[in-house]
Amino acid sequence: MALLRERPAVRRFVIGACTGAAAAAVVSILFVLGAWDALECKTLDARFQLFPFEPPSRDVVVVVIDEKSLFGLEYPKKVGGRGVSRTWPWEREVYGRMITYLNHCGAKAVVIDLDFSSKSKKAHGDEIFANLYIRKNSRLPVVTGMEFKKEKPEFAELQAFRKSNLPHKVIVLRHDAADDDYNTVYAPVYPISDASANVGVMNFNADGDGVARHIKLNYTFDGKPYDSLAWAAAKIGFEELSVRTDAQGRFLIKWYDWLKEPKDYYSAIALLRSHDLMVKYDNVPEKWGRYDNFEKADVLGRLDTSAMDEGCIPPEVFKDKVVFIGAQASSLADMKATPVDPLMPGVCISAIAAQNIISGDFICRSPAWVTIVLSAMFSILTGVTCVMPVSSFKRLWIAAVVLMALVLFYLAVFSGWAAYNFASNSLWMDVVPVWLGIFLAYAAATTVGYITETRGVREFKKAFSKYLSPELVEELSKDFSRLTVDKGTRQDMTVLFSDIRDFTPMSEKMSPEEVVSLLNEYLSAMVEVIFRHGGFLDKYMGDGIMAIFTAPKRSDNHAELAVAAACEMIETIEHLKVGWAKAGRPVFDIGIGINSGEMVVGNIGSEQRLDYTAIGDNVNLASRLEQLNKQFGTKIIVGEETYSRVSSMVEARDLGLTDVKGKRGKIRVYEIMGMRE
Repeated sequence: MALLRERPAVRRFVIGACTGAAAAAVVSILFVLGAWDALECKTLDARFQLFPFEPPSRDVVVVVIDEKSLFGLEYPKKVGGRGVSRTWPWEREVYGRMITYLNHCGAKAVVIDLDFSSKSKKAHGDEIFANLYIRKNSRLPVVTGMEFKKEKPEFAELQAFRKSNLPHKVIVLRHDAADDDYNTVYAPVYPISDASANVGVMNFNADGDGVARHIKLNYTFDGKPYDSLAWAAAKIGFEELSVRTDAQGRFLIKWYDWLKEPKDYYSAIALLRSHDLMVKYDNVPEKWGRYDNFEKADVLGRLDTSAMDEGCIPPEVFKDKVVFIGAQASSLADMKATPVDPLMPGVCISAIAAQNIISGDFICRSPAWVTIVLSAMFSILTGVTCVMPVSSFKRLWIAAVVLMALVLFYLAVFSGWAAYNFASNSLWMDVVPVWLGIFLAYAAATTVGYITETRGVREFKKAFSKYLSPELVEELSKDFSRLTVDKGTRQDMTVLFSDIRDFTPMSEKMSPEEVVSLLNEYLSAMVEVIFRHGGFLDKYMGDGIMAIFTAPKRSDNHAELAVAAACEMIETIEHLKVGWAKAGRPVFDIGIGINSGEMVVGNIGSEQRLDYTAIGDNVNLASRLEQLNKQFGTKIIVGEETYSRVSSMVEARDLGLTDVKGKRGKIRVYEIMGMRE
């Protein structure tokens, strides 16, 4: 504690460090409680937009059912006894044609992100789709989708028959999680689910703000695990896949600058045209132009020739690819908000997640303890930075501006580091806790600094208003850098001593109340004169006064100010004597001694009591000069050093050399009789 009192810099450092640590503690506790998660996710979205990623490989192709696909099929035109309806949902045959073409193209797998839980409108349509298209194209695994829901108990009982359509594949659970609390399943009807290589869960839960950022690998239903659609797709044909998930079995999707716009995926109508053109020529031509042969091809009469602007899709597009088929048309309501696109087809989200898994390309989040440590480091640094230099500024608002610039620099350094790690190392560093820690530490530290400084101003004004004029106190309180009150310093100054002549005999004839009243009136008048000339009232010594010119604010003409004050003090006492005489009160004269030179000024005393005063040989000499007035019958005596500085502006008389108590040799002294006009 003594060290803190003796060394203000150490004290400020400790205050700043404690302030920063307190700010970090508050922010870290709220961080652990999840208070900043929503805001942090928004910064993550911004990073995905500012630093777009490219997939390391493109193992996934997406085909969407868009508006052109919905209205690109004729109805009710029949060719070869078969009809295709323009209305939604499509007949199973339409998807069968897609699968057939993809099989011929050499696709690795087909993932259909659509609902097949309702039976086909056509008789035996589901059996035909399962046997003629899925099983016949056995080289091409087909993954279909199902959806879990939580319905009202009475409705769930009515839908219990759907559980028989659940896939009976053996699935390995990726995490130790409780049941997902679903009671109803909408799985593909039995022929389709049985023929599928796997049935993935199409459920998708966005984050609290409605934005898709995470995806689960497994879901549980009736205590049994089932793969998500993305995980089921990624497992086909790829070995030793490794995914790090959180406590809920989710992983953070790494969004690419891909599958955000229609140019990144293909239209289902183009895929159907490609199949029909293949059937027309009974094979897959080696090379197709985008629009080649469509003018001449009837394409089995299945296509609306008014919507042929999509062309066909060359087979090499699907070679060794996992092909996702899903809805994109707005009327099918499968659009979701993502960090890179406010309206992205749901099938694209599953496709990107599958590409992450296949490529082993993920965003990693820094551990919570790292965030807490970084928040503490930057908060403490900010706290120390904001508290340490405050006292060196003349104005607090200047300090606030400079310190804010430093705070912004810290923010820029950390944010740049976080951005670099995100863009280069796919590392998600939490920035919000560090940002808030810095700002909170800045606010707290500047507040502490303001309170400390303003308290110092108040204490200074309270203490020095008894010794300095109000104007000087106000001026000095604005700029503490001009004060040297922390320790004693050697300064060239002038000291004034005054004393009442024969005060003791006079006071013996008066009551104590009369003595106090007379002294108060006299001292008040003298102090007012001293203050008016910029002097510092050092102390009262009974009926005597000691004043310093000029401290703590320095002035080069301190000797002139002290002599002018002395002359005015003599004039003031003469005016007071007139009034006292008329009132029948005692009158008296005063003697003044003034000396200039080097002396030590500062806080002098003990830890229990300090006084701001001046000491030294020149101070003692001034006191002795005041006493010489009795010997010479004068009112103002100054030393030779003081006289040399004011000789041109005063009327003075050389009193010659004289002995002074405490001095070995004689010294020359002068009587000041008044200031020159």
